[in-house]
Amino acid sequence: MFTKIKSYFEYRKNKRIAKRELAAIAATTLPLIRNFTTKSADIFKFVVRLSEEAKQQKADSFFRWY
Repeated sequence: MFTKIKSYFEYRKNKRIAKRELAAIAATTLPLIRNFTTKSADIFKFVVRLSEEAKQQKADSFFRWY
């Protein structure tokens, strides 16, 4: 009986520790993910704008090397 109570208290203690660690991991990774996605969105916007500008250019303007 006492071993079951003791194991239950240890389970609750470990559960609290796991929740705290998970919260710490989320607190550090979520800002990194947000920064990465905003930078990726900016890069994607640049690529789209570059392709739109390239469509408007004439073919001769791309091949002037001299």
